[in-house]
Amino acid sequence: MKNKMNKANKKNRKIIICTLGVIIIVAIIAVALWIYINGNVNLANENDISNKNVLIEYSYENHAWEYQYSGTIICEDGSIYSFKFDNPESNEVNDTIEKTSKNILKHITENKGTMNKNDLKQLREELLTINNDTTSKPIANDMGQSSVKYYNYDANEIITLKSTGDVNIQNNSQNIENVFEILQEYDIK
Repeated sequence: MKNKMNKANKKNRKIIICTLGVIIIVAIIAVALWIYINGNVNLANENDISNKNVLIEYSYENHAWEYQYSGTIICEDGSIYSFKFDNPESNEVNDTIEKTSKNILKHITENKGTMNKNDLKQLREELLTINNDTTSKPIANDMGQSSVKYYNYDANEIITLKSTGDVNIQNNSQNIENVFEILQEYDIK
């Protein structure tokens, strides 16, 4: 009789252990699925660019020989993207800063990450001191233009921070170097 009870207890323990094992595996799968679904929802929201605005544009543009216009943007929320216009027709005539921003956002090619929140805060503070005071000097023809621009929505203007190529343009604002120190961390020079 004792032998039968030991066998019954062992069998019950095995059933309990197997049941617990199944419950644990189901729980792990449920948690993993929940994390996966939430992760994809968050990614979808991060990739939703319809409500974003360009803050900084770093680009190369050339209309000689073959049309080229591509670069990197930092949006107001700190998200960073690459963009590229394939032909001049895709670069619509934009008469407002908002339309220019939305047109660039239509031509995103890659999500390059997000700017550090402290860097973004510091950049925004420095940009408040930047105005549209620039000096320009013609250099060449047909070289194209590499530019860093600031989209100032409050003033409704796109301010050139620096531009080199056919014409060299330098912004004369007092704190311009502070802006470039921050942007340099994100390969914008």
